[in-house]
Amino acid sequence: MEEYKEYLKTFNEANNLKSYIANYIAENSTAASFDNDYLKHLKGIIKNDLETYYNSYNQTMLMYTGTPAYKNFSEYTGMSNAEFEDYLEEQSRSRAAINMTYQYIFTDAGLTITDADYETTVTAIGTSAAETYGKNYLMQMTMQEMVISYLSENVTIQ
Repeated sequence: MEEYKEYLKTFNEANNLKSYIANYIAENSTAASFDNDYLKHLKGIIKNDLETYYNSYNQTMLMYTGTPAYKNFSEYTGMSNAEFEDYLEEQSRSRAAINMTYQYIFTDAGLTITDADYETTVTAIGTSAAETYGKNYLMQMTMQEMVISYLSENVTIQ
């Protein structure tokens, strides 16, 4: 029983530290400029994710209750088309800044991604994610996980 308690303590401490690092990076990332093609790509991903969830949720509600939860996508988001475009712009800029911060740390630390690292990400997320988002997106996710692991292993907690 004591071994299990120690395992839980260590596991939870490690997970909390990784969550803290990820949140810290997300909340403190900034960038002076962005590549417009990259922003357009990120907007597409964000929009696709929201539309996929909207469609899935509406289908589930239709199946169980006989009516969809929302009449249309605008009702789901609670935004007009113009507001939604502004939201996408804001979210894509935020995500780009976060991704650029991870890229900087990854490069500065001299980290590299092996085929095994990439395959671990694909296995964890599912092969359909590779088909949906593409290899570059999953490589970025792999890089981010490696950065968080690197920082959590090299951080000094006071």
